[in-house]
Amino acid sequence: LPFSFDILTPAFMYGNRVFTKYPKEIPDYFKQTFPEGYHWERSIPFQDQASCTVTSHI
Repeated sequence: LPFSFDILTPAFMYGNRVFTKYPKEIPDYFKQTFPEGYHWERSIPFQDQASCTVTSHI
């Protein structure tokens, strides 16, 4: 079904520190903590009983 991609915005506002670029002199502790990557899943419930589940494998 067609839907507004605006409903996904809250889900993508979290957990994207992996894409932050640091200067060479600053260690990227976040990527060093997850050398094999990670997975997250978020469910967004709506008032009309609909729900949206967003997953990411990074």
